[in-house]
Amino acid sequence: MIILNNGATPQTFKVIPRRDVVEFLELRLTDDQTKEINNDKSSEDGSLSYTYTDGVMSITTAFSGVLDEDHTYTFSLVDSDDQSVVYKGIIFCTNQSIEDYTINKDKYSEHPDADDKYKIYEG
Repeated sequence: MIILNNGATPQTFKVIPRRDVVEFLELRLTDDQTKEINNDKSSEDGSLSYTYTDGVMSITTAFSGVLDEDHTYTFSLVDSDDQSVVYKGIIFCTNQSIEDYTINKDKYSEHPDADDKYKIYEG
């Protein structure tokens, strides 16, 4: 799973594709919650750039206005030459710091002042 944010700054992520791209690379996103499809990222129009080195593809693009926070997306990287899928994956969007990301942030609360008492029985 690739973790990204919905900021205006371009972000880079790396994948290992099935093969190199012959012509232009297209990024096709589908929101898993709304089923909305977004096909507007392409290396042909400059909204997406990529490099392919030693079998690893680095993709750079900005997702401002495309990704919604706390949504999961399935995505495909497609070669525009023959419309073949060179990679399929999952993107999760969060505005938490990527290094400190935790799925449980603000989901659980502690009650340190509780007077819970536990009995331990040793048999």
